[in-house]
Amino acid sequence: MSEIIYDSWHDFQASFAQILARAESELCIFDDTLDRTGLAEAANMETLRVLLTERPQFTVCIALRDTDGLTRNHPRLLRLMQTYHHTLKIQKISDNFVPRRDCMALADGQHGVVRFDWEQPRCKLMLDEENEVQPYWKLFNEIWTSPAIPFSPTIVGL
Repeated sequence: MSEIIYDSWHDFQASFAQILARAESELCIFDDTLDRTGLAEAANMETLRVLLTERPQFTVCIALRDTDGLTRNHPRLLRLMQTYHHTLKIQKISDNFVPRRDCMALADGQHGVVRFDWEQPRCKLMLDEENEVQPYWKLFNEIWTSPAIPFSPTIVGL
């Protein structure tokens, strides 16, 4: 239905918010740190909380290159993860498996935003574009099933 190219961080974050708002059953994110997605914004976190609360089968899979900043930069996400640990999963992908420099947020196999390089804002927003989204969906599944380290919001130690 629509495919739009954007070149600013603001437009990328607005596109990410659109994907989050359109998600009905599954949200998949592949990013370097999540810091530039806008997910930490209060409105986006509230949207995610509502989805997790009102749709018990709703799943979120987040694959990150670097999870070090999650505790510092995403406390709301970690609180949600403690409550919805059965449907909200985060994992750090292996350093050996970084197939591309792009980042993506995909919803329900038909909506997505793809940032072409994790250091640049240029992105493609795809709404109701199942054929366009499918290659990214397949790539995300390869990333998600690759060797990874599950992230836990709970600090284990003495």
